[in-house]
Amino acid sequence: MGVTYPAPQVSGASGNAVCTYDGSGNSNGNSVTITISNGINAAEITALAKNQGGVTGDNPVSGLGSEAYFDPGQSGLSSELFALNGSEGIEVSIVGTQAQSESVARAVISM
Repeated sequence: MGVTYPAPQVSGASGNAVCTYDGSGNSNGNSVTITISNGINAAEITALAKNQGGVTGDNPVSGLGSEAYFDPGQSGLSSELFALNGSEGIEVSIVGTQAQSESVARAVISM
């Protein structure tokens, strides 16, 4: 994404991990939140995307995990990207573009 973030604040329970990267010290000032959930299937990632992100199913992202959806959010608010990689659900929340969200999700998937 072209910016440097400090170490994340990490929290989680019940098979979920939430990493929040504070963006206040970088050039764009945007924070990034990544949530990883284990034991997720395709129906659950679709439902999660629809319920939390307001995605209608018309916003699929190809080539990212086995299934992915993007919700651009409203101007100035966080966009949401939901991806399924095997049985791992990944949610990326960032004030940024779809390309930036996909870049973060690809980095997480490749780990």
